[in-house]
Amino acid sequence: MLLVLLLAFVARLHLLGDSSVWFDEGWSVWMARKDLASIALRTASDTHPPLYYWILHGWKALAGEEEFALRYLSLCFGVLTVGATYRISRDWMGWRWAMLATLLIAAARFHIWWSQEIRMYALATLLCTFSTLLFLRLWRSPRDWKLWLTYAVVTSAALHTLYLSALAPLVHGLFSIIALALRLSPRKAHTFALGWLLSGAAVALSFLPWGTLAAGRIQTWSASPAFDLWLFPQIIWTALALGKTTDVHDYLPLALGFLPVAVAGLWPLARRRPAGKWELSLILGLSLVVPPLVTYSLSLAQGFLYSPPLSGRYLLLLAPLFYVLLAWGLRQLSACRAWLPILGVAFIGLSFSLSLADYYGARFLKDDYQTLTSLLRAQMRPGDAIVLNSDADWPTFVYHAPQSATWYGVPNGAGLDAPGAAGLLAPLARDHPGLWLVTVANAYDSDPEGHVRRWLEEHLHPMWSHSFDGVELAFYSSDPDRKGASMPPSNLAPEFPLGTQMGPLELVGYDRALHRIRAGDRLRTILYWRTRTAAPEGLTLTLTLSGEQTRQPLELPVSGDSHAFA
Repeated sequence: MLLVLLLAFVARLHLLGDSSVWFDEGWSVWMARKDLASIALRTASDTHPPLYYWILHGWKALAGEEEFALRYLSLCFGVLTVGATYRISRDWMGWRWAMLATLLIAAARFHIWWSQEIRMYALATLLCTFSTLLFLRLWRSPRDWKLWLTYAVVTSAALHTLYLSALAPLVHGLFSIIALALRLSPRKAHTFALGWLLSGAAVALSFLPWGTLAAGRIQTWSASPAFDLWLFPQIIWTALALGKTTDVHDYLPLALGFLPVAVAGLWPLARRRPAGKWELSLILGLSLVVPPLVTYSLSLAQGFLYSPPLSGRYLLLLAPLFYVLLAWGLRQLSACRAWLPILGVAFIGLSFSLSLADYYGARFLKDDYQTLTSLLRAQMRPGDAIVLNSDADWPTFVYHAPQSATWYGVPNGAGLDAPGAAGLLAPLARDHPGLWLVTVANAYDSDPEGHVRRWLEEHLHPMWSHSFDGVELAFYSSDPDRKGASMPPSNLAPEFPLGTQMGPLELVGYDRALHRIRAGDRLRTILYWRTRTAAPEGLTLTLTLSGEQTRQPLELPVSGDSHAFA
């Protein structure tokens, strides 16, 4: 079991920091930078409760804000979920098949994927899995009131992490109604029913304060446009089996190979005996069917508070039970033919290997804003501000930008005209001596005619500009004597200090946007130079890339003042 947990850890640790922060991850970091009260007030009007952001707030203070450090928190939740999956399986099918179920989730791309994201889904999955573990134990031992209390606490924590965590107690409730109606456990029925009602009341009471706060603030969110009902089951199945939520038609034939194993796990439902097998198949079957149906139904409720989009990530909550179902199905197949589980494990292992190879192969860090924001850190002066045009991807930009910087966004898709641009920029030019314009690729959506740039060029002094693969950084100042690319001495803080003296110059250090470079990537490195006296006329820097291939030296003439050079 320790080896399986080690495998789960390594699989989630591999390339953990080698993926660019995307919109939702940037939002998580932005939220975690707030104080606890502000997080609560902001999430009260958002689509997710505050518990994960509170935890991330404390984690960030300890571990820092590097991609690797922030995602390590989700990695821990993911590995703990693997352990909880083992406990569920062992209680019902013995340790050998429990090891198989644990190995499946340890190597499942779907769970690895969301264990490497700065989002709340790994925590919600852990809590829902732990809640199900406790519920199944209470089904067999309903007189353990401490266990009922623990169940209530864990379920409440899940609801404070993700609203859709209510799917777990919903499944538990349906299981209880069906099982008690069929009198599967008549001797303990009254005790179990009492414990279930009391724990449910405790969960409801614990959620009442937050629900009251959110009810008066939460906005109405619309789901994604409705699409063919048949497409959603395909997305669910390819996500659970192969961790793929796009191009599902290409992967569906391979994912359907998992279907016979899952059906075999549900076969005891047809016999309703023996005890133990039937109950496990029931909870696993409900976990596979109920959450997708509820999620799809909520997505159709347009205008009713939050209608979640039909996204595979919401089915991660009960995904561990899917892998338990696969192991349970393989065990049922072993009763028919001894070679069937071997064939099933070989097929699942090969499918997982292909899926993971594709996942890791596409996981790499891009220089989207790293070099650009390094320049901002080095060259911005007190009072300067950033204008982000447009703000469609603002959480990603804000994650990389200096935290002390003031920024303003041009609303995405606003369709600015000349008066609108003037109304937006005139107050900024009045309040800030320098404006740094960041123009991203989709700026055309909000400013199709370039009114933002035209106003800045007409009313301020253009000083400097540079392009970064479709993202442009330009500086405008109200002071005509300010040098566009000069760096205040106080900003001389390279990421990697060197302090190497080279004649009249000192190579203070450098910034490196990416720590791993692939063939074909653009390598950007910012060098920090300092001189104590004016640079001699005709001074030239010669830079050479050293490696397996010989490169022509790059000669750069030195220009600038006594503080910094461009």
